[in-house]
Amino acid sequence: MRYVSTRGGGEPLTFKQTILTGLARDGGLYLPASIPDVRDRLPAWRALSYQDL
Repeated sequence: MRYVSTRGGGEPLTFKQTILTGLARDGGLYLPASIPDVRDRLPAWRALSYQDL
């Protein structure tokens, strides 16, 4: 998964890069470039315990 600045500056970074960088150079926060659609998995996840999830 890649992460981008909320202000739109810079190249997408890896999780490790975002952790080591902290705030984006443009002053923004990092968010995932895309959020996976998990709606199809939710019914199966509801049956799992917190530990199993």
